[in-house]
Amino acid sequence: MSAPGTFDADQNTLGAYLLAAYRLPWYGLEPLVQTEIFRFSLPLGEYALRPSAGLNIYFDPAVVLRFSYTYSRLFDLAGPE
Repeated sequence: MSAPGTFDADQNTLGAYLLAAYRLPWYGLEPLVQTEIFRFSLPLGEYALRPSAGLNIYFDPAVVLRFSYTYSRLFDLAGPE
């Protein structure tokens, strides 16, 4: 993070996610779990890990309602400075 009027040095930002879901044969229900990891430069940490769980409800093929809960955690692999 940079102060107003300044710029951060060049940096790489990386990210990946894994999603698993299974549509149940009744009521259009689809439970899911997902986890994401991001690498970027912030004063609070270098990495963000975001596991989540949710439920998709299919009313028809074009209308889906999603409920989800996500927990975000920032950390730095180098440890505290």
